Amino acid sequence: MTNKLNTAEMQKILKQMSRANETLAHYRVSVLQDESYQLPAGTREVKVLSGDARLTLAEHEYLLNRGEKQALKTGEIASVVPASGDAPLVLDMGIPAASAEQQRMKRLFYERMAARQQLIEAEEHADDER
Repeated sequence: MTNKLNTAEMQKILKQMSRANETLAHYRVSVLQDESYQLPAGTREVKVLSGDARLTLAEHEYLLNRGEKQALKTGEIASVVPASGDAPLVLDMGIPAASAEQQRMKRLFYERMAARQQLIEAEEHADDER
C-alpha cells in the first residue's frame, strides 16, 4: 500500500512540475462594461492589466484588481465581467502554446488581421477614386 501512495504522490509532483514548465501563449482581451466573457478552454491563468474583474470559477467568485493574477485548473470553466465602470477591463490570458485552443486563438487573430487589412485597402481604394 505504501508503494501505491508514493507512486501517486510522485505522479502528482511530476504533473505539477510539467505544468510549471509549460510554455504559455498570452492573449489580451478587452471586456466592455455590461459584457460577460467566457475564458477559452484550456486557459491556465488570467491577469488583470486594467480595471477590476469579477472572475467566476465553478461556484466561486473572485474579485481581481489591476495587476492580480489567478491560476486556473485544467478543464476549469471560467467567466469574467468588469467589476466597475471606472476603467476598461483588459485581461491577459495564458493558454498552453501547444494546445488546440491556442491554435484556434491564433487562427482567429490572423483572420481578424486579414479582415482589418482588407478594410484599410478598401478605404484607400475609395479615397483614390475620389
